[in-house]
Amino acid sequence: MNRFRKDINGLRAWAVVAVVLYHFGVPGFEGGFVGVDVFFVISGFLMTGIVVGKMERPGGIRSWTFDVLDFYLARARRILPALAVLCAALLAAGGFFLGPLDYAQLATHAAAALLFLSNVQFWREAGYFDAQAHEKLLLHTWSLSVEWQFCLALPLALLLVWKIRPGRKFLGLAVLAGFAASFLLSVAFTPRAASAAFYLLPTRAWEMLAGGLVYLYQDRNPLARGGNRILEALGFLMIVSSIAAFDGAGLWPGWKAIVPVLGTALVILAENDDSPLSATPAAQWLGKTSYSLYLWHWPLCVALIYTGTQGQPAPMVAAIVLSLALGWLSWKLVENTSRQSLVRHPQARQFAVIALPVACLVAASLYTAGQEGFPERLAGRISPDKALLMSMPLPATGWCFYSLDAVKTLEVGEQGLDCHVGEAGAPKTALLFGDSFAGHNLPFWDKVGKHFHLNVHVVATSWCFPTLGKAFIGPTSHKAYEQCLLDRAYVKDNLARYDYILLAGNWGPVYKRGLMDSMLDTLESMNRLDRKIVIMEAPKRFDKNLRSAYERSLLLGLAFSADRVPATHDAMNVDAHRALDAYAKDKPNLYILTRSMLFRDSYQTRDHVPLMVDDNHLSILGAQQSADYVLAAAGSAPDFDAFLETLTDRPSASLGGPMAMP
Repeated sequence: MNRFRKDINGLRAWAVVAVVLYHFGVPGFEGGFVGVDVFFVISGFLMTGIVVGKMERPGGIRSWTFDVLDFYLARARRILPALAVLCAALLAAGGFFLGPLDYAQLATHAAAALLFLSNVQFWREAGYFDAQAHEKLLLHTWSLSVEWQFCLALPLALLLVWKIRPGRKFLGLAVLAGFAASFLLSVAFTPRAASAAFYLLPTRAWEMLAGGLVYLYQDRNPLARGGNRILEALGFLMIVSSIAAFDGAGLWPGWKAIVPVLGTALVILAENDDSPLSATPAAQWLGKTSYSLYLWHWPLCVALIYTGTQGQPAPMVAAIVLSLALGWLSWKLVENTSRQSLVRHPQARQFAVIALPVACLVAASLYTAGQEGFPERLAGRISPDKALLMSMPLPATGWCFYSLDAVKTLEVGEQGLDCHVGEAGAPKTALLFGDSFAGHNLPFWDKVGKHFHLNVHVVATSWCFPTLGKAFIGPTSHKAYEQCLLDRAYVKDNLARYDYILLAGNWGPVYKRGLMDSMLDTLESMNRLDRKIVIMEAPKRFDKNLRSAYERSLLLGLAFSADRVPATHDAMNVDAHRALDAYAKDKPNLYILTRSMLFRDSYQTRDHVPLMVDDNHLSILGAQQSADYVLAAAGSAPDFDAFLETLTDRPSASLGGPMAMP
């Protein structure tokens, strides 16, 4: 296993090119994320080879001459120096251009990356393929954490198996059992808990164990060298087909990941060091710099998102070239230098030289996160009062939206139903029912409720769009789903108590996932109660976080306009609104608050403060301004009933339905 294999080095080149071009949005590489799966198989093969090779030496396992600590140090020498330099560079630069929330988040991510826990951190946050996730500068470090966790477990597990029964036969069976168990977990959990299946080791270990199986059984390859070329060609065909056929819109890994994993295994098994597919100078150069290239390309992808130039050919090409340059510099000055210098020293000194700067970086990161990203950097540009208004209406900001996703300390229970806005004790009551889009509208209904003397009871939980069925647009493994079912049971039993029913939801994903019928069925049952129903259209979904973009513009002294930010992700909302409007046309007791009524076609205040807290949720300020617009349109309507009746005479400005507001 000490022999350098040009074919594996070249395979790294294929993997990193696929990932880089996928992340930069190059057409034809929609499935380039499978490059990470290729890396996993390679790592499993190499790590298994190192461990088993040392255990098989005469007396190796009996005398414990295989030093587990040395194995860990070798991996640390390989991974940590370049990663630490990247984190330090981003933390230094982030202080100049990231707003407080983003800077605190970057610091948290840096600490998690250096402690190899970033996969767990990102699992607890947004999904990998969400627009919000793609603004995280260290998102790509999740795969390094998975590999390191595997690295920690592998030698101990193999040593234990070897102690029970020495020899490759039993070891191979144990690895095969681990592979099968992890693969079945991946297949089972990918559709049920997609984020966990994507990020966590138990559902990813099978990919690295596939590499281990190749090492353990490679000597049994019955094919001659000509046959090996066929194996290699078949393997590359499977990898390339995966890049071309899969895309980020689907669930991953699951059973589909077996295609690139098996393809990688076949290429490694073929062992063709003189292959024109992997032995070319370009492939070898990309292979040896692949780790550093992987580290540096992603922050440049995020930079394109920050500047609104993603997808534009010239900035994309420039960023790819800069990625190659930074990757080469990192490989030359950091990777090579650190490995060559560290290996000359005793283990204790190696550990100290690696651990000390990493510990300092982790401490600095945690301090930065604890200081909430140093909000004083924006002193004089955003007052504390305005910063509060630019937040979501959560308990920390004085509101009662029961978001088990945003507030991790909340627990499932009837206390989640105890939320009221508007005029307390008013004779007329309304129920606001929905997901986080109902939650972000608490300040809206507080203002409107007080104006029209409504006591508004809020039943809202993240991902829990307003239906009485079991459909859910978030992970059903999350405790928010249990709260959602509790919310819906309450609504089903108590709908008749309210004079008005107010519905708000993230309609785009509901429509995209084919769940609109569930929503319309609920509307049918609500209609039979002879109550007036108000549906709020969702705000525009932007391609990037508006608050973050606004704060970056303040720090850099640049002009900001929310109305110039692209919103290519908003098409599904428009389709959903059209479906709701079509349903509302012949329902005299159903009213729609359209975007044009709520926002007047602008998502910023007169002084260019965005109304959004991220890419699609309203801030307190945004919800309050929407309420001001609605109340201005209400004119002299004496009560809520009178206001609603005026809507039937107004054509829709956005969709053309007679019940919608302009």
